[in-house]
Amino acid sequence: MKRIIFGGAFDPIHNGHINMALSAAKQIGGHVIFVPSKVSVWKTESVAVKHKKKMVQLAIKDYDCFSLSDFELTHKDKFVYSIFTIKHFIEMYPEDKIFYLIGGDQANKFHLWKYCDDIAKYAQILVFPRKDVKLSKKNVDRFNMIVLKGEERSDASNNIRSFKEIDIPYPVIQYIEEHSLYYIPKLKEWYGDRYNHVKNVADLSHQIAKNNGFNPQKAYIAGFLHDLGKKVHLSDTTKDYSEEIKYLNTAFEGRFKDLPPYAIHQVLGVYYAQKEFGIEDPKILNAILWHCTANENMNWIEKIVYAADKIEPSRGYDSSKLIQAMMDDLDEGFVTVLRANIDYIHPKMKKNGENEFTEKAIKYYLK
Repeated sequence: MKRIIFGGAFDPIHNGHINMALSAAKQIGGHVIFVPSKVSVWKTESVAVKHKKKMVQLAIKDYDCFSLSDFELTHKDKFVYSIFTIKHFIEMYPEDKIFYLIGGDQANKFHLWKYCDDIAKYAQILVFPRKDVKLSKKNVDRFNMIVLKGEERSDASNNIRSFKEIDIPYPVIQYIEEHSLYYIPKLKEWYGDRYNHVKNVADLSHQIAKNNGFNPQKAYIAGFLHDLGKKVHLSDTTKDYSEEIKYLNTAFEGRFKDLPPYAIHQVLGVYYAQKEFGIEDPKILNAILWHCTANENMNWIEKIVYAADKIEPSRGYDSSKLIQAMMDDLDEGFVTVLRANIDYIHPKMKKNGENEFTEKAIKYYLK
């Protein structure tokens, strides 16, 4: 049998890792053994071992060609060099051929690895390229590496930890939420009492997007960040909001200078998503931008976050039919939610200040 050792920090494991492992298993015809490390030799710290192990288990549980080894996690040493991991599996499976799977970024600095020549001697090195990394032909040739084919991605765990990206299996997302890992403490501190609401919006946005064949990870991020601007109370003179006010008055060519107070937070949410979380994706930013007022001609993610914000289960009324409408058909469900919301808030909007964008949405979708 062919055994493919896939070591790494997996901090956290993401869909890029799963993609690599599936490509290796298919092209080599072998079984992939995920071997998470306590801490990568290239890093100084990592999430607790118990969390790392559980997240990998959750990510690979539905794949018969995958398994998990806690060899490095339970080792007495903090750092376990790959050669010792490889020799462990050679002793465990003396009749099997051993492969070692790495990414293109690691292939380029493989010559810097401890015992690199011995690793190449005892195991066949498999390399999965990354779209943002040009492979070193010198290392590929020197260590007789096999370069795999597949969908090249640039997933980076550090982007996930900072919540810039979230391309990870949903059970892992739920585990991160439940155990308050990575980006969750920052979001909890930011939102305070509103945290449960935005978490519900994020989870519901993920479900609606997945049900309708759209990118659930993007919807999840937009859902979690949609209310960032709620932290700001421009009437509070004890805080310096000069930067926020400048952004509000000048961003988007001054289109939002005359927004009523209840809608200002959707614009400032875009400001904080960029500043605090490094969000650059225009789809995510626009979903934040329109989640309160809506607008004409909205795209899929804008519709999802707008609706999820209005119908998430903790809102205090039975929204089950509206949620099901969004699950069944995004476009028709959005119109249903928009109509229900307008019927509820339009009298208040007349009292507290109309805005041109909600009026455009009413004219575009409801008339």
